[in-house]
Amino acid sequence: MAYLAGQEEMRKLIIIAMAWYWSAVSAFAPVFPRAQAWTAGAIWEVSSTSALQSLNSTVSTRVLRGGFSAEGDGGGAWYVSSKAACPLNAGAGDNGSQVKSNDGKCWLLDLQGQMPNALIWGADKSGATDSSKAVQNAVNYLCSAGGGDLRVPAGLNAYKFHDVTSHCGGLNIHAAGATIDCSGMTDHCIQVVPTGFPAQRRLVGFSIDGAQFINSNTSGRIIDIKQVYNPSIHDIVMANVAAGATAIRLFGVQNPDLRNIDGSGIPQIINGTNGTFIEYAGDMSGKSSTGGACTLGDCSTRSDLLVINNVRGAGANSSAVALYWHDQASTVQVNEFQFRMDWKGSRFDARLASQTSGIAHSSSSLKG
Repeated sequence: MAYLAGQEEMRKLIIIAMAWYWSAVSAFAPVFPRAQAWTAGAIWEVSSTSALQSLNSTVSTRVLRGGFSAEGDGGGAWYVSSKAACPLNAGAGDNGSQVKSNDGKCWLLDLQGQMPNALIWGADKSGATDSSKAVQNAVNYLCSAGGGDLRVPAGLNAYKFHDVTSHCGGLNIHAAGATIDCSGMTDHCIQVVPTGFPAQRRLVGFSIDGAQFINSNTSGRIIDIKQVYNPSIHDIVMANVAAGATAIRLFGVQNPDLRNIDGSGIPQIINGTNGTFIEYAGDMSGKSSTGGACTLGDCSTRSDLLVINNVRGAGANSSAVALYWHDQASTVQVNEFQFRMDWKGSRFDARLASQTSGIAHSSSSLKG
């Protein structure tokens, strides 16, 4: 009998303990409906940025955000709690690398060695909203770390972003087949330029690959690179560039590499006055390495050693320019550059300034 009584007491204690546990877990449910409470201070999961913002930084050391606006939208990421306010935007963070917590502290992005993607900062791959701020925040995050790789995943529709600027070297944008609509740009779609341009120093390294660009703006540059060593633009489609715009501008660059760029699919890619496929020049400051007048032999801000490899374009007006090469730009190596002539015919620009020299091409089919 004593044995049975002991079993009964044990059963009651287990029931009481279970009831206490479930009541404690349920107490969190009205406040954090997506939170999964396992062990105090361990891992929590929330659905979105707003849900993460509703958490105090003390609730857990690590949180998994399932998406930016909603669970599964591609903006999911891990975060760790901080005992200090977010450094960015007067404590407000950027909702990607830093998310302000409910108690005024900060949730800090923990990529765990993975490549960041623009969706973490709220880029909209549906194209319903403008993603300029989100992509700029992602670029700023990488620049704060000295550069790195940024993925822009392909979506069903075009991303809408423009006037995104990087002031750091070492940035690599991998668009992975994404379409980018730059039509809202005031000056450029993507620009890489040192702070204080024209500066007497260059950034080192930039690349972009895998993107398809569309643009209905009649001015500005799609890709604008100034004073950068070893920039690379490859595996790009310029699906439509409106009359008057420039597809690629290279100012004051060294060893630029253009490879596998296709703009031949739509005849109206560059179809109006001053429409330019590639512009290649010095930065126009006219300064030598000692600060004096710039000469081709001593020009710290000149462009040099442009390589064009398997680049195709098309024009639909006699004013369309395949390659505008001018002012302190030296040496172009062309391995395959086709510029299809339509209507009156497009042309290879011959306006070469007195301080421009040298063109070499092998196995090329330069047309225009």
